[in-house]
Amino acid sequence: MRPFRTILLLICFLPLAGESEILPEAPDYTFGVSDELSIVVRNLGQTEYSFNVRIPRNGLISVPLLGEVLVRGQSIQQAETLLESKLRNGYLKQPEVTIRVTEYRPFYIDGAVNSPGAYSFQHGLTIEKAIVLAGGLSDAADEANIIVSPENDSDQERTVSLAVMVAPGDVITIGESYDQAADSIYLYGAVAKAGAIGYRTGLTVEKAIILAGGFSSRASKKKITIRRSTETGVEEIKRARLSAALQPGDIITIGESLF
Repeated sequence: MRPFRTILLLICFLPLAGESEILPEAPDYTFGVSDELSIVVRNLGQTEYSFNVRIPRNGLISVPLLGEVLVRGQSIQQAETLLESKLRNGYLKQPEVTIRVTEYRPFYIDGAVNSPGAYSFQHGLTIEKAIVLAGGLSDAADEANIIVSPENDSDQERTVSLAVMVAPGDVITIGESYDQAADSIYLYGAVAKAGAIGYRTGLTVEKAIILAGGFSSRASKKKITIRRSTETGVEEIKRARLSAALQPGDIITIGESLF
Protein backbone atom coordinates (compact mmCIF):
# COMPACT_ATOMS: atom_id res chain seq x y z
CA MET A 1 0.00 0.00 0.00
CA ARG A 2 1.07 3.58 -0.58
CA PRO A 3 -0.11 5.26 2.68
CA PHE A 4 1.01 8.88 2.26
CA ARG A 5 -0.59 9.28 -1.12
CA THR A 6 -3.76 7.49 -0.03
CA ILE A 7 -4.15 9.77 3.02
CA LEU A 8 -3.78 12.88 0.87
CA LEU A 9 -6.40 11.59 -1.58
CA LEU A 10 -8.75 10.71 1.26
CA ILE A 11 -8.52 14.25 2.65
CA CYS A 12 -9.39 15.64 -0.78
CA PHE A 13 -12.20 13.13 -1.08
CA LEU A 14 -13.99 13.90 2.20
CA PRO A 15 -16.37 16.55 0.79
CA LEU A 16 -17.50 14.04 -1.83
CA ALA A 17 -18.30 11.38 0.74
CA GLY A 18 -20.74 13.67 2.53
CA GLU A 19 -22.59 14.81 -0.56
CA SER A 20 -26.27 13.86 -0.55
CA GLU A 21 -27.52 15.97 -3.45
CA ILE A 22 -29.47 14.06 -6.11
CA LEU A 23 -27.38 13.95 -9.24
CA PRO A 24 -28.35 15.65 -12.51
CA GLU A 25 -29.07 12.97 -15.08
CA ALA A 26 -27.38 13.10 -18.48
CA PRO A 27 -29.86 12.78 -21.39
CA ASP A 28 -28.20 9.60 -22.64
CA TYR A 29 -27.92 7.87 -19.25
CA THR A 30 -29.61 4.48 -19.43
CA PHE A 31 -31.10 2.64 -16.45
CA GLY A 32 -29.48 -0.49 -15.11
CA VAL A 33 -30.00 -3.07 -12.38
CA SER A 34 -29.93 -1.53 -8.85
CA ASP A 35 -30.66 2.03 -9.97
CA GLU A 36 -33.31 3.53 -7.68
CA LEU A 37 -35.93 5.68 -9.38
CA SER A 38 -38.41 8.27 -8.15
CA ILE A 39 -41.50 8.26 -10.37
CA VAL A 40 -44.28 10.86 -10.24
CA VAL A 41 -47.45 10.43 -12.33
CA ARG A 42 -49.71 13.43 -12.95
CA ASN A 43 -53.04 13.57 -14.75
CA LEU A 44 -54.67 16.79 -15.96
CA GLY A 45 -52.07 18.73 -13.97
CA GLN A 46 -52.77 16.95 -10.66
CA THR A 47 -50.54 14.35 -8.98
CA GLU A 48 -52.14 10.95 -9.41
CA TYR A 49 -49.50 8.95 -7.48
CA SER A 50 -45.77 8.74 -6.86
CA PHE A 51 -43.41 5.99 -5.73
CA ASN A 52 -39.79 4.95 -5.48
CA VAL A 53 -38.53 1.70 -6.95
CA ARG A 54 -35.20 -0.07 -7.35
CA ILE A 55 -34.68 -1.84 -10.68
CA PRO A 56 -34.38 -5.61 -10.09
CA ARG A 57 -32.22 -8.05 -12.02
CA ASN A 58 -34.90 -8.74 -14.65
CA GLY A 59 -35.24 -4.98 -15.37
CA LEU A 60 -39.00 -4.96 -14.74
CA ILE A 61 -40.56 -2.47 -12.32
CA SER A 62 -44.09 -2.67 -10.94
CA VAL A 63 -46.14 0.43 -11.87
CA PRO A 64 -49.62 1.08 -10.42
CA LEU A 65 -52.37 0.55 -13.06
CA LEU A 66 -49.87 -0.99 -15.50
CA GLY A 67 -48.23 -3.89 -13.72
CA GLU A 68 -44.65 -4.78 -14.69
CA VAL A 69 -42.84 -2.58 -17.22
CA LEU A 70 -39.33 -3.09 -18.61
CA VAL A 71 -37.15 0.00 -18.01
CA ARG A 72 -33.63 -1.44 -17.90
CA GLY A 73 -31.59 -0.09 -20.82
CA GLN A 74 -33.88 2.89 -21.38
CA SER A 75 -33.07 6.57 -20.94
CA ILE A 76 -35.15 8.79 -18.68
CA GLN A 77 -36.98 10.33 -21.64
CA GLN A 78 -37.65 6.93 -23.21
CA ALA A 79 -39.04 5.53 -19.96
CA GLU A 80 -41.22 8.60 -19.33
CA THR A 81 -42.63 8.40 -22.87
CA LEU A 82 -43.28 4.66 -22.52
CA LEU A 83 -45.20 5.02 -19.24
CA GLU A 84 -47.21 7.97 -20.54
CA SER A 85 -48.18 5.98 -23.64
CA LYS A 86 -49.29 2.98 -21.58
CA LEU A 87 -51.23 5.13 -19.10
CA ARG A 88 -52.96 6.99 -21.92
CA ASN A 89 -54.24 3.67 -23.25
CA GLY A 90 -57.43 3.45 -21.20
CA TYR A 91 -56.21 4.61 -17.78
CA LEU A 92 -55.60 8.38 -17.66
CA LYS A 93 -56.67 11.21 -20.00
CA GLN A 94 -53.52 13.36 -19.96
CA PRO A 95 -50.77 11.52 -18.10
CA GLU A 96 -47.46 13.23 -17.43
CA VAL A 97 -44.63 11.13 -15.98
CA THR A 98 -41.50 12.50 -14.34
CA ILE A 99 -38.62 10.15 -13.50
CA ARG A 100 -35.36 10.89 -11.73
CA VAL A 101 -32.58 8.73 -10.36
CA THR A 102 -32.32 8.95 -6.57
CA GLU A 103 -29.54 6.37 -6.22
CA TYR A 104 -27.25 5.06 -8.92
CA ARG A 105 -26.11 1.45 -9.28
CA PRO A 106 -22.65 0.67 -7.86
CA PHE A 107 -19.37 0.50 -9.72
CA TYR A 108 -16.87 -2.35 -9.35
CA ILE A 109 -13.11 -2.25 -8.86
CA ASP A 110 -10.73 -5.20 -8.87
CA GLY A 111 -7.10 -6.05 -9.48
CA ALA A 112 -4.23 -4.37 -7.61
CA VAL A 113 -6.18 -2.53 -4.89
CA ASN A 114 -6.34 -3.38 -1.21
CA SER A 115 -10.13 -3.82 -0.93
CA PRO A 116 -11.65 -4.86 -4.29
CA GLY A 117 -15.41 -5.09 -4.63
CA ALA A 118 -18.57 -3.10 -5.35
CA TYR A 119 -18.88 0.52 -4.19
CA SER A 120 -21.67 3.10 -4.20
CA PHE A 121 -21.46 5.54 -7.08
CA GLN A 122 -21.10 9.21 -6.13
CA HIS A 123 -21.15 12.44 -8.12
CA GLY A 124 -17.73 13.61 -9.30
CA LEU A 125 -16.08 10.22 -8.87
CA THR A 126 -12.78 9.77 -10.74
CA ILE A 127 -10.66 6.64 -11.12
CA GLU A 128 -8.27 8.05 -8.53
CA LYS A 129 -11.03 8.63 -5.98
CA ALA A 130 -12.48 5.18 -6.69
CA ILE A 131 -9.08 3.70 -5.82
CA VAL A 132 -9.19 5.55 -2.49
CA LEU A 133 -12.59 3.97 -1.73
CA ALA A 134 -11.03 0.58 -2.49
CA GLY A 135 -8.29 1.08 0.12
CA GLY A 136 -5.62 2.43 -2.23
CA LEU A 137 -3.27 0.73 -4.65
CA SER A 138 -1.42 -2.43 -3.67
CA ASP A 139 2.35 -2.59 -3.95
CA ALA A 140 2.06 -4.49 -7.23
CA ALA A 141 -0.18 -1.91 -8.94
CA ASP A 142 0.66 -0.55 -12.37
CA GLU A 143 -0.92 2.90 -12.79
CA ALA A 144 -0.30 2.74 -16.54
CA ASN A 145 -2.49 -0.35 -16.80
CA ILE A 146 -5.97 0.69 -15.66
CA ILE A 147 -8.85 -0.69 -17.71
CA VAL A 148 -12.50 0.36 -17.53
CA SER A 149 -15.41 -1.38 -19.21
CA PRO A 150 -19.10 -0.46 -19.01
CA GLU A 151 -21.30 -2.89 -17.11
CA ASN A 152 -21.87 -6.13 -19.07
CA ASP A 153 -19.99 -4.76 -22.11
CA SER A 154 -16.38 -5.93 -22.13
CA ASP A 155 -16.17 -5.14 -25.87
CA GLN A 156 -15.96 -1.44 -24.97
CA GLU A 157 -13.15 -1.72 -22.43
CA ARG A 158 -10.51 1.00 -22.62
CA THR A 159 -7.27 1.96 -20.90
CA VAL A 160 -7.69 5.14 -18.85
CA SER A 161 -5.83 7.59 -16.63
CA LEU A 162 -6.47 8.36 -12.96
CA ALA A 163 -8.37 11.55 -13.89
CA VAL A 164 -11.09 9.82 -15.94
CA MET A 165 -14.62 10.04 -14.53
CA VAL A 166 -16.37 6.88 -13.34
CA ALA A 167 -19.91 6.03 -14.48
CA PRO A 168 -22.48 3.89 -12.64
CA GLY A 169 -21.93 0.20 -13.30
CA ASP A 170 -18.35 0.65 -14.55
CA VAL A 171 -15.95 -2.25 -13.97
CA ILE A 172 -12.46 -0.92 -13.15
CA THR A 173 -9.49 -3.27 -13.27
CA ILE A 174 -6.13 -2.13 -11.88
CA GLY A 175 -3.31 -4.03 -13.56
CA GLU A 176 -0.25 -5.40 -11.79
CA SER A 177 3.36 -4.72 -12.67
CA TYR A 178 4.76 -8.22 -12.17
CA ASP A 179 4.46 -11.18 -14.51
CA GLN A 180 1.09 -12.69 -13.64
CA ALA A 181 1.62 -15.74 -15.84
CA ALA A 182 4.18 -17.11 -13.37
CA ASP A 183 2.18 -16.33 -10.26
CA SER A 184 -1.56 -16.46 -11.00
CA ILE A 185 -4.74 -18.30 -10.24
CA TYR A 186 -7.42 -18.94 -12.85
CA LEU A 187 -11.22 -18.71 -12.61
CA TYR A 188 -13.67 -20.26 -15.05
CA GLY A 189 -17.39 -20.86 -15.18
CA ALA A 190 -20.15 -18.82 -13.54
CA VAL A 191 -18.27 -15.63 -12.67
CA ALA A 192 -18.60 -12.19 -14.23
CA LYS A 193 -15.05 -12.07 -15.61
CA ALA A 194 -13.32 -15.42 -16.06
CA GLY A 195 -9.56 -15.54 -16.53
CA ALA A 196 -6.24 -15.10 -14.71
CA ILE A 197 -5.85 -13.16 -11.46
CA GLY A 198 -2.52 -12.31 -9.88
CA TYR A 199 -1.91 -14.31 -6.72
CA ARG A 200 -1.31 -12.55 -3.42
CA THR A 201 -0.84 -13.81 0.15
CA GLY A 202 -4.13 -14.58 1.91
CA LEU A 203 -6.13 -15.07 -1.27
CA THR A 204 -9.23 -17.23 -0.71
CA VAL A 205 -11.86 -18.57 -3.09
CA GLU A 206 -14.27 -15.83 -2.00
CA LYS A 207 -11.73 -13.03 -2.58
CA ALA A 208 -10.80 -14.48 -5.97
CA ILE A 209 -14.47 -14.48 -7.01
CA ILE A 210 -14.77 -10.83 -5.96
CA LEU A 211 -11.72 -10.01 -8.08
CA ALA A 212 -13.46 -11.77 -10.97
CA GLY A 213 -16.47 -9.46 -10.64
CA GLY A 214 -18.56 -11.76 -8.45
CA PHE A 215 -20.80 -14.72 -9.17
CA SER A 216 -22.93 -14.72 -12.30
CA SER A 217 -26.72 -14.94 -11.89
CA ARG A 218 -26.67 -18.73 -12.41
CA ALA A 219 -23.72 -19.53 -10.14
CA SER A 220 -23.97 -22.28 -7.54
CA LYS A 221 -21.91 -21.79 -4.39
CA LYS A 222 -22.06 -25.56 -3.86
CA LYS A 223 -20.34 -26.30 -7.16
CA ILE A 224 -16.88 -24.85 -6.64
CA THR A 225 -13.93 -27.02 -7.68
CA ILE A 226 -10.22 -26.32 -7.22
CA ARG A 227 -7.66 -28.12 -9.40
CA ARG A 228 -4.11 -27.91 -8.04
CA SER A 229 -0.83 -29.28 -9.38
CA THR A 230 1.22 -31.15 -6.80
CA GLU A 231 4.44 -33.16 -6.86
CA THR A 232 2.41 -36.35 -7.26
CA GLY A 233 0.00 -35.09 -9.92
CA VAL A 234 -3.19 -33.05 -10.06
CA GLU A 235 -5.35 -32.76 -6.94
CA GLU A 236 -9.05 -31.93 -7.36
CA ILE A 237 -10.93 -30.37 -4.46
CA LYS A 238 -14.68 -30.56 -5.03
CA ARG A 239 -17.34 -28.53 -3.19
CA ALA A 240 -14.60 -26.16 -2.01
CA ARG A 241 -15.56 -23.64 0.65
CA LEU A 242 -15.48 -19.91 -0.01
CA SER A 243 -12.97 -19.60 2.83
CA ALA A 244 -10.55 -22.12 1.25
CA ALA A 245 -7.02 -20.75 0.86
CA LEU A 246 -5.59 -20.67 -2.66
CA GLN A 247 -2.12 -21.35 -4.01
CA PRO A 248 -0.37 -19.99 -7.12
CA GLY A 249 -1.47 -21.89 -10.20
CA ASP A 250 -4.81 -23.03 -8.77
CA ILE A 251 -7.66 -23.40 -11.25
CA ILE A 252 -11.09 -22.62 -9.77
CA THR A 253 -14.25 -23.62 -11.62
CA ILE A 254 -17.63 -22.23 -10.55
CA GLY A 255 -20.52 -24.44 -11.62
CA GLU A 256 -24.04 -23.34 -12.49
CA SER A 257 -27.27 -24.02 -10.66
CA LEU A 258 -29.91 -26.08 -12.44
CA PHE A 259 -32.67 -23.68 -11.42
